[in-house]
Amino acid sequence: MVRAIKINGVIRFQNSFKTFKNEIGFKYATDQQLYDWGFREVITPEITQYQRLGDIYFEEYIQLSDGTTIGNYFTYPVIDFTQEEIDEVLLNEKLVIITTQQAKKQEIIQKKLLDQIELEMHDITLSDEDVLINSDFYDYWDIGINYSANTIVNVIGENQLYRCVQAHISQVDWTPSLVPALFTPISPPGVIPDFVQPTGAQDAYQTGDKVIFEGATYESLIDANVWSPTAYPAGWQLI
Repeated sequence: MVRAIKINGVIRFQNSFKTFKNEIGFKYATDQQLYDWGFREVITPEITQYQRLGDIYFEEYIQLSDGTTIGNYFTYPVIDFTQEEIDEVLLNEKLVIITTQQAKKQEIIQKKLLDQIELEMHDITLSDEDVLINSDFYDYWDIGINYSANTIVNVIGENQLYRCVQAHISQVDWTPSLVPALFTPISPPGVIPDFVQPTGAQDAYQTGDKVIFEGATYESLIDANVWSPTAYPAGWQLI
């Protein structure tokens, strides 16, 4: 229960007192002691969103003709908003709704943009040169990640990017450099990579691809080339 007292014309709440009275703290006094000292209950009226409370006042004790009593407590007057104030409340509510909607819209836009950028940055048609220029965009390889085909990763401790060629969940012993069946290195322009045995169509060599094989440079003459130059010489040209 909230209580207050009127002293020298000033209304003070019980919890505002820091001193003691008659060696008994207000905090520990009984209800009767508080009443005897002049404390009365503070009743706070319920209000609507278009009302406010005025300054606290003391409702005098009144005994009605039927013997019932009213008053003898502190309370607040309820003040209705003016039409101008109601209009301001409605306008503020509208602004909150619009602001919230716009914020959610921006979140959706940002997510859509990020999703689109992710797709573009991992697209198989993106040139190796563009990939290497934007190398900081790509996340570092980690354990327990569900990698989809064409996902590009960095590797901590290596100055090398890799492209996933086969969907899988990464394991501690499946690092990109150790498992060419899962990842292929992305080489800078002009650098011819070593031949890596393809595991299927997803990482096969295409016409024009160049590799270093047994110390010599070869160029693929066919698409979907999954053979080494010695396994299928017709598919390669020594250059």
